[in-house]
Amino acid sequence: MITSQPPTGLTVSGRQAASRRGLPASGFIARLGMPLFWLLLTAFILLPCACFLLLAVSPRLFSQGSEWFTLTYHPVRGPVHRPGR
Repeated sequence: MITSQPPTGLTVSGRQAASRRGLPASGFIARLGMPLFWLLLTAFILLPCACFLLLAVSPRLFSQGSEWFTLTYHPVRGPVHRPGR
């Protein structure tokens, strides 16, 4: 005789209720793993890009120059080399 009940004696809704009561420690870690992986991967890619762009705009934040903001226009100072003269 074939029955629709699982061998544990719990019905399908009973098994779902049992799984909602709490996750074992290994289940919690497994569910935390993928979001943590993607968060670390995103940070690993975006943080160096953000630092590069910040360094291009403000080198003084990283002790690479004396200016705080470098998007201002400074004409060339000193003699200009003109070919043919």
